Amino acid sequence: MNLAGPLRAFLATSFLLTATLSLADDPGTAGLSNTAVVPADTKLAVRIHLPRIAKSVTGGRLLKGIEAVVQAESGVDQPLRPQMTEILGMDPFDEVRAIDISTSQLASSDGEMPNGLAVVHLGRTAGNLEGLLTMLPQYRFQSYGKQTIHQAEFEGQPVFATVLTGSSGQKNFVASNQSSSVQSFVGGNDLAGQTVNVEYSDQPGLLIQSKLLSIPQQWSDQPGPMAGLQLVKDAKLQIKEVASDLAINVSLRADDPDRAEQLRQMVQGLKAMMPIALEKARGEGEGAELEETFELVQRTRVTRDGPTVVLELSVPIETVLQFFRDEAKLPL
Repeated sequence: MNLAGPLRAFLATSFLLTATLSLADDPGTAGLSNTAVVPADTKLAVRIHLPRIAKSVTGGRLLKGIEAVVQAESGVDQPLRPQMTEILGMDPFDEVRAIDISTSQLASSDGEMPNGLAVVHLGRTAGNLEGLLTMLPQYRFQSYGKQTIHQAEFEGQPVFATVLTGSSGQKNFVASNQSSSVQSFVGGNDLAGQTVNVEYSDQPGLLIQSKLLSIPQQWSDQPGPMAGLQLVKDAKLQIKEVASDLAINVSLRADDPDRAEQLRQMVQGLKAMMPIALEKARGEGEGAELEETFELVQRTRVTRDGPTVVLELSVPIETVLQFFRDEAKLPL
Protein backbone atom coordinates (compact mmCIF):
# COMPACT_ATOMS: atom_id res chain seq x y z
CA MET A 1 0.00 0.00 0.00
CA ASN A 2 2.23 2.75 -1.32
CA LEU A 3 -0.18 5.68 -1.37
CA ALA A 4 2.60 8.05 -0.34
CA GLY A 5 4.65 7.71 -3.55
CA PRO A 6 2.85 10.17 -5.85
CA LEU A 7 2.00 12.54 -2.98
CA ARG A 8 5.61 12.62 -1.82
CA ALA A 9 6.73 13.23 -5.40
CA PHE A 10 4.23 16.10 -5.63
CA LEU A 11 5.51 17.64 -2.38
CA ALA A 12 9.16 17.01 -3.20
CA THR A 13 8.80 18.81 -6.53
CA SER A 14 7.62 21.97 -4.81
CA PHE A 15 10.16 21.75 -1.97
CA LEU A 16 13.12 21.22 -4.31
CA LEU A 17 12.03 24.06 -6.58
CA THR A 18 11.94 26.28 -3.51
CA ALA A 19 15.42 25.22 -2.41
CA THR A 20 17.02 26.02 -5.75
CA LEU A 21 15.12 29.20 -6.63
CA SER A 22 14.40 31.05 -3.37
CA LEU A 23 16.86 33.91 -3.90
CA ALA A 24 14.91 37.08 -3.23
CA ASP A 25 14.11 39.52 -0.45
CA ASP A 26 10.72 41.25 -0.27
CA PRO A 27 10.24 43.78 -3.10
CA GLY A 28 6.46 43.44 -2.82
CA THR A 29 3.97 41.60 -4.99
CA ALA A 30 1.98 44.56 -6.30
CA GLY A 31 0.90 44.01 -9.87
CA LEU A 32 1.46 40.24 -9.72
CA SER A 33 -1.57 38.66 -11.37
CA ASN A 34 -3.31 35.69 -9.76
CA THR A 35 -3.78 34.26 -13.26
CA ALA A 36 -0.87 32.43 -14.90
CA VAL A 37 -0.84 31.66 -18.63
CA VAL A 38 0.60 28.20 -19.34
CA PRO A 39 0.81 25.89 -22.39
CA ALA A 40 -2.37 23.89 -23.01
CA ASP A 41 -0.62 20.56 -22.35
CA THR A 42 0.48 21.59 -18.84
CA LYS A 43 0.06 18.93 -16.15
CA LEU A 44 1.71 20.64 -13.18
CA ALA A 45 1.97 24.36 -12.42
CA VAL A 46 3.85 25.87 -9.47
CA ARG A 47 4.04 29.42 -8.13
CA ILE A 48 6.88 30.20 -5.74
CA HIS A 49 6.42 33.35 -3.64
CA LEU A 50 10.08 34.26 -3.22
CA PRO A 51 9.75 37.39 -1.05
CA ARG A 52 7.75 35.46 1.55
CA ILE A 53 10.06 32.45 1.41
CA ALA A 54 13.13 34.59 1.96
CA LYS A 55 11.57 36.06 5.11
CA SER A 56 10.40 32.72 6.49
CA VAL A 57 12.35 30.64 8.97
CA THR A 58 12.52 27.71 6.57
CA GLY A 59 13.61 29.83 3.61
CA GLY A 60 16.25 31.68 5.63
CA ARG A 61 17.86 28.42 6.69
CA LEU A 62 17.73 27.05 3.14
CA LEU A 63 19.36 30.17 1.71
CA LYS A 64 22.26 29.91 4.13
CA GLY A 65 22.69 26.24 3.26
CA ILE A 66 22.63 26.93 -0.48
CA GLU A 67 25.15 29.75 -0.10
CA ALA A 68 27.49 27.48 1.89
CA VAL A 69 27.35 24.80 -0.83
CA VAL A 70 27.97 27.30 -3.65
CA GLN A 71 30.90 28.85 -1.79
CA ALA A 72 32.40 25.41 -1.12
CA GLU A 73 32.08 24.34 -4.76
CA SER A 74 33.40 27.63 -6.18
CA GLY A 75 36.23 27.96 -3.70
CA VAL A 76 35.38 31.63 -3.21
CA ASP A 77 34.67 32.52 0.40
CA GLN A 78 32.72 35.70 -0.34
CA PRO A 79 29.03 36.62 -0.05
CA LEU A 80 27.03 35.59 -3.09
CA ARG A 81 24.90 38.70 -3.38
CA PRO A 82 27.56 41.11 -4.76
CA GLN A 83 28.79 38.46 -7.21
CA MET A 84 25.29 37.71 -8.46
CA THR A 85 24.49 41.41 -8.80
CA GLU A 86 27.58 42.00 -10.92
CA ILE A 87 26.89 39.03 -13.21
CA LEU A 88 23.15 39.59 -13.61
CA GLY A 89 23.26 43.38 -13.84
CA MET A 90 20.62 43.59 -11.13
CA ASP A 91 20.21 42.60 -7.52
CA PRO A 92 17.99 39.48 -7.62
CA PHE A 93 17.24 39.94 -3.94
CA ASP A 94 15.50 43.21 -4.88
CA GLU A 95 14.06 42.46 -8.31
CA VAL A 96 12.65 38.90 -8.27
CA ARG A 97 9.06 38.83 -6.99
CA ALA A 98 7.88 35.33 -7.88
CA ILE A 99 8.57 32.42 -10.20
CA ASP A 100 5.94 30.43 -12.11
CA ILE A 101 6.94 27.00 -13.40
CA SER A 102 4.85 24.62 -15.47
CA THR A 103 5.54 21.26 -17.08
CA SER A 104 3.69 18.89 -19.38
CA GLN A 105 4.99 15.83 -17.50
CA LEU A 106 6.01 15.00 -13.94
CA ALA A 107 8.80 12.84 -15.37
CA SER A 108 10.25 12.37 -18.84
CA SER A 109 9.56 9.08 -20.59
CA ASP A 110 11.47 7.26 -23.34
CA GLY A 111 14.04 10.04 -23.41
CA GLU A 112 11.40 12.64 -24.34
CA MET A 113 11.84 16.02 -22.68
CA PRO A 114 8.66 17.43 -21.12
CA ASN A 115 7.39 20.79 -22.29
CA GLY A 116 8.48 23.18 -19.53
CA LEU A 117 7.91 26.92 -19.05
CA ALA A 118 9.42 29.24 -16.44
CA VAL A 119 8.33 32.83 -15.88
CA VAL A 120 10.41 34.99 -13.55
CA HIS A 121 8.37 37.98 -12.39
CA LEU A 122 10.74 40.92 -11.94
CA GLY A 123 10.55 44.57 -11.01
CA ARG A 124 11.56 47.35 -13.39
CA THR A 125 14.65 45.72 -14.86
CA ALA A 126 15.77 42.38 -16.26
CA GLY A 127 19.42 43.34 -15.88
CA ASN A 128 21.80 41.42 -18.14
CA LEU A 129 19.61 38.33 -18.57
CA GLU A 130 19.20 38.75 -22.31
CA GLY A 131 22.89 39.55 -22.72
CA LEU A 132 23.89 36.41 -20.80
CA LEU A 133 21.88 34.30 -23.23
CA THR A 134 24.13 35.41 -26.09
CA MET A 135 27.06 33.74 -24.33
CA LEU A 136 25.47 30.29 -24.44
CA PRO A 137 26.42 27.76 -27.16
CA GLN A 138 24.56 27.83 -30.48
CA TYR A 139 23.06 31.27 -29.79
CA ARG A 140 20.75 32.82 -32.35
CA PHE A 141 17.45 34.72 -32.25
CA GLN A 142 14.18 35.10 -34.07
CA SER A 143 11.58 37.86 -34.23
CA TYR A 144 8.03 37.16 -33.17
CA GLY A 145 5.94 40.27 -33.69
CA LYS A 146 7.70 42.96 -31.71
CA GLN A 147 9.42 40.43 -29.45
CA THR A 148 12.90 38.98 -29.81
CA ILE A 149 12.99 35.30 -28.88
CA HIS A 150 16.50 34.13 -28.03
CA GLN A 151 17.59 30.56 -28.73
CA ALA A 152 20.63 28.73 -27.36
CA GLU A 153 21.69 25.47 -25.75
CA PHE A 154 22.18 24.78 -22.06
CA GLU A 155 23.67 21.44 -21.02
CA GLY A 156 22.80 20.04 -24.43
CA GLN A 157 19.14 21.09 -24.30
CA PRO A 158 17.49 23.90 -26.30
CA VAL A 159 16.51 27.08 -24.46
CA PHE A 160 14.14 29.73 -25.82
CA ALA A 161 13.68 32.96 -23.87
CA THR A 162 12.39 36.51 -24.07
CA VAL A 163 11.74 39.49 -21.79
CA LEU A 164 8.27 40.99 -21.74
CA THR A 165 7.37 44.39 -20.33
CA GLY A 166 3.99 44.69 -18.62
CA SER A 167 1.63 47.65 -18.77
CA SER A 168 3.03 48.98 -15.48
CA GLY A 169 6.64 48.62 -16.63
CA GLN A 170 7.39 45.43 -14.74
CA LYS A 171 9.47 42.78 -16.50
CA ASN A 172 8.82 39.09 -17.06
CA PHE A 173 11.67 36.80 -18.08
CA VAL A 174 10.12 33.88 -19.96
CA ALA A 175 12.06 30.70 -20.77
CA SER A 176 11.20 27.27 -22.13
CA ASN A 177 12.71 24.28 -23.90
CA GLN A 178 10.18 24.77 -26.70
CA SER A 179 9.77 27.85 -28.87
CA SER A 180 6.00 27.37 -29.10
CA SER A 181 5.64 27.75 -25.32
CA VAL A 182 7.36 31.13 -25.34
CA GLN A 183 5.27 32.19 -28.32
CA SER A 184 2.13 31.08 -26.48
CA PHE A 185 3.04 33.26 -23.52
CA VAL A 186 3.77 36.23 -25.78
CA GLY A 187 0.36 35.66 -27.38
CA GLY A 188 -1.08 35.90 -30.85
CA ASN A 189 -4.28 35.13 -32.73
CA ASP A 190 -2.60 32.24 -34.55
CA LEU A 191 -2.03 30.48 -31.23
CA ALA A 192 -5.63 30.43 -30.01
CA GLY A 193 -6.33 27.33 -27.95
CA GLN A 194 -2.67 26.65 -27.20
CA THR A 195 -2.75 28.12 -23.70
CA VAL A 196 -4.84 27.73 -20.56
CA ASN A 197 -5.14 29.89 -17.46
CA VAL A 198 -4.17 28.69 -14.00
CA GLU A 199 -5.75 30.61 -11.12
CA TYR A 200 -3.68 31.07 -7.96
CA SER A 201 -4.90 32.21 -4.57
CA ASP A 202 -4.08 35.65 -3.16
CA GLN A 203 -4.23 34.29 0.40
CA PRO A 204 -1.63 36.11 2.54
CA GLY A 205 1.34 34.12 3.74
CA LEU A 206 1.36 31.40 1.08
CA LEU A 207 4.91 30.32 0.24
CA ILE A 208 4.17 27.82 -2.52
CA GLN A 209 1.12 27.00 -4.60
CA SER A 210 1.01 23.98 -6.90
CA LYS A 211 -1.76 22.84 -9.22
CA LEU A 212 -2.01 19.39 -10.76
CA LEU A 213 -4.28 20.00 -13.72
CA SER A 214 -4.88 16.29 -14.33
CA ILE A 215 -3.91 13.04 -12.63
CA PRO A 216 -1.20 11.10 -14.50
CA GLN A 217 -2.69 7.92 -15.92
CA GLN A 218 0.26 5.86 -14.71
CA TRP A 219 -0.79 6.74 -11.15
CA SER A 220 -4.51 5.98 -11.44
CA ASP A 221 -3.94 2.82 -13.53
CA GLN A 222 -2.15 1.12 -10.64
CA PRO A 223 -4.19 -1.59 -8.88
CA GLY A 224 -5.23 -1.35 -5.25
CA PRO A 225 -5.63 1.92 -3.32
CA MET A 226 -4.09 4.00 -6.12
CA ALA A 227 -7.13 3.25 -8.27
CA GLY A 228 -9.01 5.78 -6.14
CA LEU A 229 -7.18 8.53 -8.00
CA GLN A 230 -9.53 7.84 -10.90
CA LEU A 231 -12.09 9.84 -8.90
CA VAL A 232 -9.81 12.90 -8.79
CA LYS A 233 -10.27 15.52 -11.50
CA ASP A 234 -7.45 17.82 -10.39
CA ALA A 235 -5.51 18.71 -7.26
CA LYS A 236 -3.82 21.68 -5.64
CA LEU A 237 -1.23 22.16 -2.94
CA GLN A 238 -0.71 25.19 -0.70
CA ILE A 239 2.14 25.61 1.80
CA LYS A 240 2.54 28.32 4.40
CA GLU A 241 4.60 28.74 7.55
CA VAL A 242 2.68 28.81 10.84
CA ALA A 243 4.76 29.21 14.01
CA SER A 244 7.28 26.32 14.03
CA ASP A 245 5.43 24.26 11.42
CA LEU A 246 4.80 24.22 7.71
CA ALA A 247 1.04 23.99 7.14
CA ILE A 248 0.31 21.85 4.07
CA ASN A 249 -3.12 21.84 2.45
CA VAL A 250 -3.89 19.39 -0.38
CA SER A 251 -7.26 19.67 -2.18
CA LEU A 252 -8.51 16.82 -4.38
CA ARG A 253 -11.41 17.83 -6.60
CA ALA A 254 -13.87 15.25 -7.95
CA ASP A 255 -16.57 15.65 -10.59
CA ASP A 256 -19.36 15.98 -8.01
CA PRO A 257 -20.03 15.77 -4.23
CA ASP A 258 -21.04 12.08 -4.39
CA ARG A 259 -17.73 11.04 -5.92
CA ALA A 260 -15.91 13.33 -3.51
CA GLU A 261 -17.59 11.55 -0.61
CA GLN A 262 -16.48 8.20 -2.04
CA LEU A 263 -12.95 9.58 -2.28
CA ARG A 264 -13.05 10.89 1.29
CA GLN A 265 -14.17 7.51 2.59
CA MET A 266 -11.40 5.77 0.65
CA VAL A 267 -8.76 8.14 2.04
CA GLN A 268 -10.15 7.78 5.56
CA GLY A 269 -10.18 4.00 5.14
CA LEU A 270 -6.55 3.96 4.02
CA LYS A 271 -5.65 6.08 7.01
CA ALA A 272 -7.38 3.57 9.31
CA MET A 273 -5.53 0.66 7.66
CA MET A 274 -2.09 2.19 8.09
CA PRO A 275 -1.40 0.63 11.52
CA ILE A 276 -2.07 -2.84 10.05
CA ALA A 277 0.21 -2.16 7.09
CA LEU A 278 2.92 -0.84 9.41
CA GLU A 279 2.82 -3.92 11.63
CA LYS A 280 3.06 -6.16 8.58
CA ALA A 281 6.02 -4.19 7.26
CA ARG A 282 7.75 -4.39 10.64
CA GLY A 283 7.28 -8.15 10.66
CA GLU A 284 8.96 -8.33 7.25
CA GLY A 285 11.80 -6.06 8.36
CA GLU A 286 10.70 -3.23 6.08
CA GLY A 287 9.01 -0.89 8.53
CA ALA A 288 11.66 1.85 8.71
CA GLU A 289 10.57 3.72 5.58
CA LEU A 290 6.88 3.31 6.37
CA GLU A 291 7.32 4.75 9.89
CA GLU A 292 7.73 8.29 8.53
CA THR A 293 4.78 7.90 6.16
CA PHE A 294 2.65 6.46 8.99
CA GLU A 295 3.34 9.46 11.22
CA LEU A 296 2.43 11.94 8.47
CA VAL A 297 -0.76 10.06 7.53
CA GLN A 298 -1.94 9.82 11.15
CA ARG A 299 -1.49 13.57 11.59
CA THR A 300 -3.46 14.37 8.44
CA ARG A 301 -6.99 15.75 8.84
CA VAL A 302 -9.39 14.64 6.09
CA THR A 303 -12.57 16.61 5.34
CA ARG A 304 -14.90 17.23 2.40
CA ASP A 305 -16.22 20.54 1.08
CA GLY A 306 -18.71 19.91 -1.73
CA PRO A 307 -16.86 18.20 -4.61
CA THR A 308 -13.46 18.67 -2.92
CA VAL A 309 -11.65 16.46 -0.42
CA VAL A 310 -9.21 18.45 1.73
CA LEU A 311 -6.14 17.01 3.46
CA GLU A 312 -4.55 19.25 6.09
CA LEU A 313 -1.18 18.53 7.66
CA SER A 314 1.31 20.44 9.79
CA VAL A 315 4.94 19.35 9.49
CA PRO A 316 7.60 20.64 11.91
CA ILE A 317 10.08 22.92 10.18
CA GLU A 318 12.91 20.80 11.57
CA THR A 319 11.49 17.77 9.74
CA VAL A 320 11.51 19.74 6.48
CA LEU A 321 15.10 20.86 7.05
CA GLN A 322 16.10 17.25 7.71
CA PHE A 323 14.52 16.35 4.35
CA PHE A 324 16.89 18.79 2.63
CA ARG A 325 19.86 17.53 4.64
CA ASP A 326 19.13 14.00 3.39
CA GLU A 327 17.93 14.67 -0.18
CA ALA A 328 19.87 17.80 -1.21
CA LYS A 329 22.85 17.35 1.12
CA LEU A 330 22.52 20.92 2.37
CA PRO A 331 24.48 21.88 5.52
CA LEU A 332 21.52 23.10 7.57
